[in-house]
This record gives sequence, structure tokens and C-alpha cells, in this order.
Amino acid sequence: MVEEDLDDVQLNYSVVQVTLLLDFSEESEKILELALSVAEELLDKNIFVEVEPIHVWFNQEYALQAIDLPQVYINGKLMFIGRVPNRSDFINAIMDRLGKSSKLIENEAIVVNESEDGFREVEVIY
Repeated sequence: MVEEDLDDVQLNYSVVQVTLLLDFSEESEKILELALSVAEELLDKNIFVEVEPIHVWFNQEYALQAIDLPQVYINGKLMFIGRVPNRSDFINAIMDRLGKSSKLIENEAIVVNESEDGFREVEVIY
């Protein structure tokens, strides 16, 4: 009887992927908290927000100066960089990217180097 009931249920929801590139600053902590709370709020509206936090570590000083963190990608598009957006801007950006997928970059390469201590260094080259 339960299986018959489940067959009649149709799931109507949209999925949005939010990727956060974070460092270990207060702003990164705030954007992570904001993303998780907005994801919970939008779940009630049948919008499933996948939050993927990635903590970025640098071993070169010039790389740290070259990238401005935190960065927020919504469905593959860079939407916010170097700042924490307010709640309404974040929700509007998610709604704007709803149903839009990321474009594949043909000339993107991923280089993985394994160091002596067992850690891997990953570089994404555009």
C-alpha cells in the first residue's frame, strides 16, 4: 500500500548548486552561514540548494594576493567576489540562476601534483 502511494507522488523541485571558495576569514564564515540558512529557507519553496564549501589553501604568497576570497558560484557562474552579499541579493542571484546550467569550458585543465608528505596540490587552469 505504501509503494502505491509513493507512485502517485510527483516531486516538483528545482536544484541549484552553490559553490563557495573560502579562506579562513570572518567573511568566509558569514557567507557559509548565509548560504546554509538560505538553502534551508528555499527548501520550503521546493528549491533544493546544494551548498559546496571549498576551503582554498595557498602555498605561494603571490597566489594569495591574486585571488579575492570568498567567491560565490551559482550554477557555475561567478556571482559574488570578495564580499558577503546581503540576504536578498543572495536569494535574487539564486532565483536568477534557477534552471540555468553552467557552460563547460573546453580549455579547462586540472593538474594534480602529489608531494612527498602525501598531500596533493590541485591547480585548475583556465
